[in-house]
Amino acid sequence: MITVAAPNPAIDKLLRVSRLQPGTIHRPNDQVAVPGGKGLNVARVAHVLGAAVHVVGIAAGTAGEWIAHALDELEIAADWMWAPGESRTCTSIADVTTYELTEFYETGPFVDAEVWAGFIGLVTAVTSSSQWLAVSGSLPPGVTEPQFLTLLAAHSGHTAVDTSDDALRTAASWASTGLVKLNARETLELLRRDNTLQAADSLPTLAQELSRYCGQGTTVVVTGGTRGAVMIDHEGRPMWARLPVVGRYPVGSGDAFLAGLLTARQQGESWAGALRLATAAAAANAEVPGAGALTLERVRSLCSLVEVGEARRPE
Repeated sequence: MITVAAPNPAIDKLLRVSRLQPGTIHRPNDQVAVPGGKGLNVARVAHVLGAAVHVVGIAAGTAGEWIAHALDELEIAADWMWAPGESRTCTSIADVTTYELTEFYETGPFVDAEVWAGFIGLVTAVTSSSQWLAVSGSLPPGVTEPQFLTLLAAHSGHTAVDTSDDALRTAASWASTGLVKLNARETLELLRRDNTLQAADSLPTLAQELSRYCGQGTTVVVTGGTRGAVMIDHEGRPMWARLPVVGRYPVGSGDAFLAGLLTARQQGESWAGALRLATAAAAANAEVPGAGALTLERVRSLCSLVEVGEARRPE
């Protein structure tokens, strides 16, 4: 089973407009709302791909009730620690003329020590029967670094991390982190390098640097959108994957990628097989509006098109 820790879930809304014009009224052509935040995106995609998934989250208010109900409707198991306030809503606006995205991410409710302790208790109970603990997404206000460490320590098995800022630096240095999955921009930020000056760095270079940063025993993956993805496994072996399919809705594709990795590993696949499924899932996600709204049939059809290699590939 995959346990997904979701301390800061959201209602993820995508609005499509004919043309985004600041300072004017917009009436969307259509909209999609899903139970989201990175953690829940991972959970929903892994569920579609056939993994056994259990979510443990922190929810608040009527937005939190909507999120919990939506997961129930999808038949995804979940346990919730309830907090005061209101769970966040994150809104993406897609201009269907240019297909540029404008995004607004709310912060989320304040989480005190009592709520966090209850959340950790739920995670610890659920992960006792899990192969993977996925820690994905932002932390809510109020959570300190020592508290975040209690989440990383809640599972004695494999922990997969895809987060940001101080939480990412803490997780990347945590000795028991089994997998760190980042995109190229996040990798540059973690390594405290200038995005503009170093943006042309190859994915293999970034993956090697991330591997050195995280240390021996951690598998790292750096994704680069249409540039593909590069993995350095826990024994230092490099692998790459690429799929020449470009979608117009990339929000959530990184989460779909992580879901594909964990699902494949749960099902006994090699890392090469996991890269194949992850790359196909990310591409399928980008083809349709709404994070995690892909179908298993489309992922399967894309898997046969994914190129995977076990040596450094020039970009």
